[in-house]
Amino acid sequence: MNGERRAIDKIYKRRNRYEIPDWQRDGDLWETPKKQALIDSMRRGWRLPKFYFVKTSPDQFLVEDGQQRLLAIYEFFDNQLPLAPGTAKDFGGRYYNELPQGVSDAFDDFEIDYDVIERATDKELKEFFQRLQAGLPLTSSEKPMRFTGN
Repeated sequence: MNGERRAIDKIYKRRNRYEIPDWQRDGDLWETPKKQALIDSMRRGWRLPKFYFVKTSPDQFLVEDGQQRLLAIYEFFDNQLPLAPGTAKDFGGRYYNELPQGVSDAFDDFEIDYDVIERATDKELKEFFQRLQAGLPLTSSEKPMRFTGN
């Protein structure tokens, strides 16, 4: 894995390079309020969880983790996802194309962190995705120590 960072507008402009694997969740599972909260978080400059992409060719990727977040971001850029009313009031527009230039520029420049996975088998990728979704249990050495004394 190699860690990278990229402005979200570049991911959006190159969205045809990011494919969702067939075995991942089908369709659009997030409800509108969750999508709106994601966009609001980005607009405020709050960090997002890391994305994971699998490199399938020099400029093609499978989205190992981050599908729902990417779909919400694409919907916002495509003016299909409105901001929540309070957020729209704070930021000066309900849809991406209605935002003041400085606000939309700041959104465009928002950077995501992602890891690029290379040379992994399908079995390894499925296991990795399942672990990401379930979380890994802590080993005994990683668990916090309990203090029983004074």
